[in-house]
Amino acid sequence: MPAADSKASSDTASMVMRTMTSSEAESNNEKHTTLLNRQDGAKRRIRDLPTSNETEAKLQKAIYQQASNFLHLHMLPLKSLPKMLKHASPHGSGNPRPARNGGGGAVAAIVEKSMTLRECILGFRKAIAMSLILSLACAIVGYGLVLLASFVTLPSFRRNYACPDASLENVCQIPASWQSGVILGPMAGQIIGLLLSGWVVEKFGYKKTILAALSLLSGFTFVTFFARTLPIFLIGSLLCGIPWGIFQTITTNYASDICPTAIRGYVTAWTNVCWIIGQLGASIVLQVLVNNQTELSYKLPLGLQWAFPLPLFVFAFIAQESPWWLIRHNKMEEARVALSKLVSKKYTPAGYSVDDHLDLLIETNQNNINNSDNGVGYIDCFRRANLRRTEITVVFWTIQNACGTALMQWSAYFMVEAGLTQKQAFTMQIMQYVVGFVGFCGSWVFIAYFGRKTIELTGLVFLCLVLCSVGTVDSVAMPIKTAGWIKSGLLLVFTFVYGSSVGPITYTAVSEISSTRLRSKTMNIGCMGYLSFGVFNSVITPFQLNTTAWNWGAKAAWFWGASCSLCIIYVYFRVPELKGRTFGEIDWLFANGISARKFATTVVPLYETSEAEPVQQSQDSLGGDSVPHLPNPVQVAQASVSHLPNPVRAAQASVPHLPNPVRVADNSAPHLLSPVWTSRSNAEV
Repeated sequence: MPAADSKASSDTASMVMRTMTSSEAESNNEKHTTLLNRQDGAKRRIRDLPTSNETEAKLQKAIYQQASNFLHLHMLPLKSLPKMLKHASPHGSGNPRPARNGGGGAVAAIVEKSMTLRECILGFRKAIAMSLILSLACAIVGYGLVLLASFVTLPSFRRNYACPDASLENVCQIPASWQSGVILGPMAGQIIGLLLSGWVVEKFGYKKTILAALSLLSGFTFVTFFARTLPIFLIGSLLCGIPWGIFQTITTNYASDICPTAIRGYVTAWTNVCWIIGQLGASIVLQVLVNNQTELSYKLPLGLQWAFPLPLFVFAFIAQESPWWLIRHNKMEEARVALSKLVSKKYTPAGYSVDDHLDLLIETNQNNINNSDNGVGYIDCFRRANLRRTEITVVFWTIQNACGTALMQWSAYFMVEAGLTQKQAFTMQIMQYVVGFVGFCGSWVFIAYFGRKTIELTGLVFLCLVLCSVGTVDSVAMPIKTAGWIKSGLLLVFTFVYGSSVGPITYTAVSEISSTRLRSKTMNIGCMGYLSFGVFNSVITPFQLNTTAWNWGAKAAWFWGASCSLCIIYVYFRVPELKGRTFGEIDWLFANGISARKFATTVVPLYETSEAEPVQQSQDSLGGDSVPHLPNPVQVAQASVSHLPNPVRAAQASVPHLPNPVRVADNSAPHLLSPVWTSRSNAEV
């Protein structure tokens, strides 16, 4: 450093220190020392990073460059230091976070994006196992819904509830209004459960909410099991729908929270196969009891629901709470403990640090606060950038019901109307679930190589083609039996395509689109849209297929083909590509209003590899240091500073890099996230 600059800095320090009280000076010195300790901790970890291959060597070099920039902290003009330190806590000066010798979230972001699938599976196998097991709660939902929809067709159920005094030879029919009630009652319960879960999860956390929902389901099952009249049975099915609604989103949210980026798509897509497992299980149980004419034909399937909650209750009890939820409630030490228990100590990914990852979560949470007015209510899902995220979540989830799956859900009835016998139709329905499971296995391969939007868009195109083919077969003159088998085969193709694309990728995408602070509520709103369209399907599909109503038959595929075409248009123009993005990057892209078609190619500043235009400056109130309004998570300050090569940007004219949670000292600058590049006038590297 030139002698003249040294003298100038010394004079400035003397003037500033004379104006500060001794207590303020001592406090600032302690904070300054804390920051230097954090930098020393980062350097020590950087030296210890393994460099067994070229990728890790590049990572070590990048992080070392980042830490070396921080060495210039002592060159900052002292006149800006007090105000800068005032913003050192992500929770404000009144509630500082305990200082650690951590390197900040930037290191964690780089490490997470560099993780391979193998590293994630070995290093986070505890988190993966817990996610996969707890997601089986959705199998309970699929099992229960298939049972209730099938009971109205069982002779013993109809006889006991519609005409209990009738003999075995009499054919009884449950009134249509009660049939609709038994089917729509659980949907109403699920909507209630979704509304409640948004508040309950935010108040008590994922773990306690899952435990409570499992307990409630066990209790509500008693109502349906011992019901002797249709009104009581309807009340029981509505009550069972409440925990079912909670399970629909909470398990996906939990998996998304605790798993890293590279594995997140796989564990969230697993939710779809859990539905298939439950539906297949219910179909097998009903097939075994189909010839039973006693009340055991529906009592036994209902009683089996008590077998599911207990093992899930045990796993939920030993599971770790979501670190994201703990951070939102300022339980930093508990979040650090949860993170440390979710990662394997033996197979820790190269460069991974629990403290750094904790910093990354804190920074991302702070970014959500800055972009959403710190709100976590349902109304906040419709404010600012969250409105767009909520819209995409609702439509994306609704597409599951709008792309023609009504024919798949009514497959047995559809196949009978197409010309198959009742037994053949039921056999094909069992095959449908098996094909759906096989399709899901294929989806994991697609997730590894293709983006979320690509999978969704391609799947919708193929679904549209299959639907048009079904409609064409029904419009061409051919033997009824032949046409029936062709249409049934095409329906199996439809199931495979759906199970390998639209079905599983929905759970992956909706868990990433919403912000971390509002994820539970945003997904609940999206699932309510899905259920609402499901009610529409339940009303309109019987009219389409029934020979005594509209009598469309398989020509209904044309209607759903047109609906699927509208879904394709929406996905192309409105749905962004999120594959490989961290939650911090996704927040930045939405906050800056990036077009959906540019999400995949837009480079978030921290990972930018080419030069960008100089950022616009704003004037600092502290004597003229310029601090620009810059995008998170990386801020570059200094007059005429351009974004320089990634992964760590060196600011033109000596801009020091401060690890989280140091903030830029500027009244007009927004609360920024680490890593923050703080300005210094006329500084030299």
